[in-house]
Amino acid sequence: MDEAFKVELTGFIVSELNQMAEKIKMNYLPNVENRRKNCFLCLNEDIQKYMGLGRSVDSQLGNRIQRIVFYLARVKYGIDAVPNYTIINSGEDFIKVITYSVPYDFDKSEQNSNFNPFNQYILFNSSKSEREIKRALKVKARSSSILKNEYYINCDSIEIINAINSYKENTKIAVDLLYFTLDTEKILSSNAFEIKMGGNLDTKNSKSNANEVKQLKEYFSFLDNSNSYFATCYGNCSEAVRREITNLVGENSIVENKSFWEMILPTDEKGITYNDFLLLYKNAFQASDIEKIIHDL
Repeated sequence: MDEAFKVELTGFIVSELNQMAEKIKMNYLPNVENRRKNCFLCLNEDIQKYMGLGRSVDSQLGNRIQRIVFYLARVKYGIDAVPNYTIINSGEDFIKVITYSVPYDFDKSEQNSNFNPFNQYILFNSSKSEREIKRALKVKARSSSILKNEYYINCDSIEIINAINSYKENTKIAVDLLYFTLDTEKILSSNAFEIKMGGNLDTKNSKSNANEVKQLKEYFSFLDNSNSYFATCYGNCSEAVRREITNLVGENSIVENKSFWEMILPTDEKGITYNDFLLLYKNAFQASDIEKIIHDL
């Protein structure tokens, strides 16, 4: 494994986990107070503490893992291929795609409050200016560090153009992960993900999850190669979700644990394998302050 990258990735994960621990600590007392008001939860303080902490850790960890996924995807595919905003507009016989990317380690002097470089959105039928996109990304108007790219894709399908035109102006869609494969000034493929930590979801959510994966594929139907995936960070997709996704999109749209990580780990670029990553993550977790902060609550 590239040693410099190993140090960099370890530092990034430790930083994310420490920020997670501080967020848990900040939210802890209000959560405990709210639980005390619940006269129907007749459990002792210790049990209530760890019940609350368990839920908070699960929620916060999911957010941090998603940020790590985004970071790794950018290392593997490049910052231009993993944009924060993707704007899709249609012409008479073409589709115009504009992407905006902001570095995760953006200089603080160029950030506005609540800056979050890990969010990704698809925006349809938008005439937003670069200044407006900067405002949405919480980037100062004077910044010149934001990266912008424009792509034109020939499209003679009235059906596809009408589908894009059917979205209301500035329709904004959040996506868990989106990356493109690029060749100079061309988009070769899109790869969009609905990411779950464990994937063993309730049957009642199976249709909605399958529809989300289908829609992710349809957003980029103007490309010759549009891919969408239901991904799990660990564990397996529930059978109900698997059945619905297979029927709507196909079994190749399900990537579970190791298969998912191998799609975004920069193995060729940095020499990091799935097993390398798990060991590095474990060591980073132990090196972080998370256990101490939670223990001291």
